[in-house]
Amino acid sequence: MNNIDCWTVTDVKTEDDYKLLVTFKDGKTKIFDMKPWLKIPYFEKLKNPGFFKQARVENFTVAWPDEIDIDPETLCDDGIELEK
Repeated sequence: MNNIDCWTVTDVKTEDDYKLLVTFKDGKTKIFDMKPWLKIPYFEKLKNPGFFKQARVENFTVAWPDEIDIDPETLCDDGIELEK
């Protein structure tokens, strides 16, 4: 598989403490911590736990209402892979 498979999100679940459980096309699942990103004005709405929980897969990445999304390369490269 190539990097494009890692950069293609197929599923997302929200976890406590602003973490995302992200599954990629290559079959890997990674935990991505959004907490540091909440300091960036673009992601400020995600501080609301109810809003954060609206995460969904859209255009092969994780997105929220109001056209908020995050680069799938960042999710793949900076996420921590879960052991199988």
